[in-house]
Amino acid sequence: MDNLNRVASLNEATSLSIAYNSDIILSSEDKLEVLEALQQSLELKELMRNFAAQASRFVKFIGIRFQSEQGFFTADFRKSSDYIENFAIHDRKHEQLGHMSYRCEKPLDDRALSLLEELHRLLLLPLQHCLRMSELKAISLKDHLTGIGNRAYYEESITRLIEHSSRANQGLALILLDLNDFKLVNDNLGHQVGDSALTAFARVLTKAVRHSDMAFRLGGDEFAIILTPTTQDSTKLVEQRLRKMIVADKILTELKLSASIGHVNWHRTMSATELFRKADIALYKDKKRK
Repeated sequence: MDNLNRVASLNEATSLSIAYNSDIILSSEDKLEVLEALQQSLELKELMRNFAAQASRFVKFIGIRFQSEQGFFTADFRKSSDYIENFAIHDRKHEQLGHMSYRCEKPLDDRALSLLEELHRLLLLPLQHCLRMSELKAISLKDHLTGIGNRAYYEESITRLIEHSSRANQGLALILLDLNDFKLVNDNLGHQVGDSALTAFARVLTKAVRHSDMAFRLGGDEFAIILTPTTQDSTKLVEQRLRKMIVADKILTELKLSASIGHVNWHRTMSATELFRKADIALYKDKKRK
């Protein structure tokens, strides 16, 4: 199999009913229609939705899932059958792009497997373009020095997470932080030492929070953390943990750097702007106590 390496196994299953026409073969017209559908979007989820719709014309399956480093897509991958067909998708240089899985009522026959092989070949180029776009977007949203999210990613994330918290009725908090007297380190010891301090600080932030939380460098020595889900008490516990870890960090201690921290828990009347303003006020109050 050309650009994919198939691994079949039994597993838990799913549910999704998909229309299936056993008389259809992959003609030139079919290929053209599939390609036209796959060229409509460079957004991963939309591409995979289009692919799932096209694949269901030729192969009977219950659910579909795609996983890669750049993104994840799943459709009706709930438990309901005993069969799963797994494919490792490779490009023409044999580099792995991701994994595709299909949940089925029964094992797929050779004809169905051959059709999926052909469909994956048609998917290959649009998928490569899509994953490259996802990779470039991810790079553009990272701070080049510390590797955590940048201000643009913060702005995108806080709006999205407030909307999600509003719908899901789960807690969200914003923590703002900055390094005290950081300018003195830069001025007296040079930017290289300053960069190592910023990198160490970012490392502390990421270690102090869960996978569901997000850390950002807003610019200079200004950082932010979004906690979700959270409560007033758990936000305070995170702040306490941050203070302990900052004091215990070897690089920050050697440079005699401390941090100011301010946090605010979001409630439904708060916009993203108001949340930031209140967290900034809390940060300023903490800085005045230093």
